[in-house]
Amino acid sequence: MDNSAQLKKLSEAQYVSLILFVTLILNLIFFFAIGVFDSKSYEVIEEPKLGAIQKVFPDKCWANSELAEGWSCESLLDTQFGYDELHWEDNSDGCSLAELKFYFNEEVFIEFVVFKNLDDEVLFNRNFKIKTAWVTFNEDDVVSNIFELKNEQGSQWLDINKSISSIGFEVVSAYPGIEFNGASPFLECALQEVSFYGRLKDGV
Repeated sequence: MDNSAQLKKLSEAQYVSLILFVTLILNLIFFFAIGVFDSKSYEVIEEPKLGAIQKVFPDKCWANSELAEGWSCESLLDTQFGYDELHWEDNSDGCSLAELKFYFNEEVFIEFVVFKNLDDEVLFNRNFKIKTAWVTFNEDDVVSNIFELKNEQGSQWLDINKSISSIGFEVVSAYPGIEFNGASPFLECALQEVSFYGRLKDGV
């Protein structure tokens, strides 16, 4: 093989090597750019961690009917102040269209709600009690489902399992008060306590 043929063969080999080298460099640049793009566009956002289940207290409450200041919706939350003597009563409406709403100062994951009927046996029997009610969440008043309470003293709970900033209860039906020990029934709807159990973000 003469020198010119060797040079031609060598040039072709160098050309192929150059093409492969340039292709490799371009691929590296491409994959590096894609990696940077993906890391920015598809950044993993971790869900906030939730703490242990605990009793959580609303920041405020509202009721569309209250008998007087001592029987306001705030009386349903008095355990946060270390006692459980007060209770809520509506304004002699017999639970008709009664609404109760509770607002939290930040979003909280509520596992369940505990409703407590009146402790006093005489008042329990003579007052109206909530039987069924709708549950609403947040300010858009999204209705979840209807629940029913038993006509008995003590605590009863309702599963929620939802992150909320507010929750409401709209009464649909009630147990009427009855004559007790010769005393006539009352016209007021009554409830002793409403307690919330859930998990705060970041274990607060």
